[in-house]
Amino acid sequence: MFKILVSHYALPEIRSFRTLIFEQVLPFLKDRDVEVEWFIYMPDRIKPRLQKNEKYKVLDFYDYENAVDLIRDVKPDIIYAAAYPIAPDIAIRLAGKHFKIPVVADVVSQAVSEDRLRKMIRTNISGFFQNSVSTDTNENEKQFMRRGKFWINKYLFLLRTQLVVKMSLLKIIEDFFRFFLAHAKWKNLNDPKFAVDYHFVEGNLLFNSLIKSGYNKSSLILTGNPVYDKVFQNLSHISPSTKNSKIRVLLLTHSMYEHGLWTRKQRDDLVKVLVTEISKHKDEMSLVVKIHPSSEILSDYEKLIHPIDSSIPIYQKEDIQEFLNNSDVVLAYSASSGPIQALILKKPIIIINLNLAGDIMLERKIVTECTDPSKIVSSIHQAISSNPATERKINEFVEDYIFKADGLAYERVGKAIIEIIKKSKH
Repeated sequence: MFKILVSHYALPEIRSFRTLIFEQVLPFLKDRDVEVEWFIYMPDRIKPRLQKNEKYKVLDFYDYENAVDLIRDVKPDIIYAAAYPIAPDIAIRLAGKHFKIPVVADVVSQAVSEDRLRKMIRTNISGFFQNSVSTDTNENEKQFMRRGKFWINKYLFLLRTQLVVKMSLLKIIEDFFRFFLAHAKWKNLNDPKFAVDYHFVEGNLLFNSLIKSGYNKSSLILTGNPVYDKVFQNLSHISPSTKNSKIRVLLLTHSMYEHGLWTRKQRDDLVKVLVTEISKHKDEMSLVVKIHPSSEILSDYEKLIHPIDSSIPIYQKEDIQEFLNNSDVVLAYSASSGPIQALILKKPIIIINLNLAGDIMLERKIVTECTDPSKIVSSIHQAISSNPATERKINEFVEDYIFKADGLAYERVGKAIIEIIKKSKH
C-alpha cells in the first residue's frame, strides 16, 4: 500500500485536468492498494459535507498553518503538485524536500505566445482587486477583493512554510520577488525555478524545450498525457455518425476572461454574435454549448445566450466526449484539451481568433481560422467542406505534442509513480 497526496485548486468531483489524469491513472494502480488524499486550496473553507467521500479524502487548505504540518499529518509516499508559481504548491515542494518525499507534477505544452502574455502583467496586477477568482462557478461567491485576499492567504501559507524549514530571510525575500514577478508576468508557464523532483511530460517538443530552458533531464519523464487516453481508446469503437438533417455545431468555451486574456466585454460580445448568427440558420444547423467545467460561471452564459435563443442547451460538468462524438464541427476560442480531443476525432475545428497570436493549432494549420465572428456561418461551411487537418498533420501534431496515440499514457504515469516511490525508499 502507498499514499499519494494531491495538491489542487478545485474539489476532486469537479472535472479538471488533474482529476481527469487521476481518473485514468488510479485504475492502473488499484492492485497496489493506493490511497489518495486531496489537499484543496480554494478562497473559502470547504463545507463539511463536501469533505466526506468514499473514494477519497479531502483536506482543507485552511486547516493547516503550513505545508510541513500538512505533510507530517498525511505522511504520503509521494506528492503530486504543480510545477508552476503557485504558493501552496511551492510550499508543498519545500515540505516534501524537508521530509525527503518525492514531488511530481504533470507538465503540459504552452499554447499561448509571449505576445499574448505581455498583456498579463497589467491584467494580473489589476486582477488582485477583482471580486472573484477564476475557479468561481457561482455569482454568489463574489466578495470585495476576493482574488487579492486569496492570493495573500496562499502566500502566507508559503511564508509560514519557509520559516518552519528555517529558510534564511535573504532567501525568503529573494524567492518572494521571483514568485511575484513570475506571477505578474506569467511569461513562461514552464520555468525551471519552480521545478519539482520529477515531471511527467506530455510531448516530444515540450521535452526538448524543457531541457533547453534549464530543466534537469533526469527529472523529465516522457509519458504523454492521460487526459487524451480515453479518446484514443475509443477511436476504434466510435461508430460513424448517422446522417443528420442539420449541421451539429459544438461551441467549446474557454476561461479567457477569467484568466485575464480577454475583457468581459470581448467574451460577452463574441458569444452574442456567435449565437445570433447561428440562430439565423436554425433550419440548417443546431448549436450546443459546453463551457469550462471549473473556471466559468454557468449563469453568465445562460444570461448571454437564452435571451437570444432559449432552446440552445448549455452544459458544464458533463463529459466532453459525448458532445464531441455527437458534433459535426467544433468552435473554440484557442487550443486547449477540448479542441485537441476534437482533432484526434478528426472533427473540423474553427478557432475564433480575436487578434491573439501564437495558437499552436493555428500555427500548424490544422484548424479553420475565423477572425470575424459575424461570418461564423461561412466559416462553418468552409471547415466542413475543406477540413485542413489531414491525416499527416494530425499524426505529426500527436507525435510532437502528445507523444503517442496508443492511449497508454496512464500506464506510463502509473509505472513512473511506482518506480519513483521504490527509488525513494532505498
